[in-house]
Amino acid sequence: MNVTIKEFTLAIMRDDHVGGEPMADDELFKEAYKMQIIDNQDYLHPDDLITRKAAARIIHHTLLYLMDEIDVSDIRPANVLVDLYDCRTCVLHIAQVYCKKIMGSKTITDKASGKTYEIFDMNSGIEQEEMKQILARMWEINRTI
Repeated sequence: MNVTIKEFTLAIMRDDHVGGEPMADDELFKEAYKMQIIDNQDYLHPDDLITRKAAARIIHHTLLYLMDEIDVSDIRPANVLVDLYDCRTCVLHIAQVYCKKIMGSKTITDKASGKTYEIFDMNSGIEQEEMKQILARMWEINRTI
């Protein structure tokens, strides 16, 4: 089953790596908004299913604003993603989580040519198990820095 924006955000904010005082879910979600982990649209539509591009943005903001992690300076490895520039406002977020190996790509094959391509598949959803794997990689990356 696909995850909502609120479920994804709360999974990050509730994690032991974040710390802080225990809060009710609504308070914690509001705190994520105040900390700029999520944006206005996320806050206004918490029950929408999260997309991979939204997850990349939320993870990137978590790393920047919550974990004080710096960005990777060379994002050229992300250029293998043929859909990287389909969302120009998402490019940096996707490139960062891809280069840090927090979120991976999907391989697709062109039926006509047989050629394979790597895509981020930014508009697809995220299921519970994938969310757990993504967050585990995020916390692991943070420990190695």
